[in-house]
Amino acid sequence: MSQREPLKIDRVFVMIASAVTAVGIVAIATMLLAAAAFTNGTSIGIPLVATFDGLREVSSSPTVTITGSWISAVVVTIILALPLWIVAVRYRRAPVTES
Repeated sequence: MSQREPLKIDRVFVMIASAVTAVGIVAIATMLLAAAAFTNGTSIGIPLVATFDGLREVSSSPTVTITGSWISAVVVTIILALPLWIVAVRYRRAPVTES
């Protein structure tokens, strides 16, 4: 049976960086979808995550209403970050040999 090694700083950095990247991707996707709904006056729905309702009327200014679930957004972020977390934990480096 192999012993578990504690996580080293490089692996922790990869895990944190992947989480930050996933948060950025979710935030950018949210902003792009809100902008598309606002510009086109359409409704865009992502099941279980969010709905972007855009409205364009002649008598009023364009609006967008975003209805969503924070829990679903966190789940999507974790799903995006999970592959790099797994690689950071499971990857084994070859021992350095001196020549």
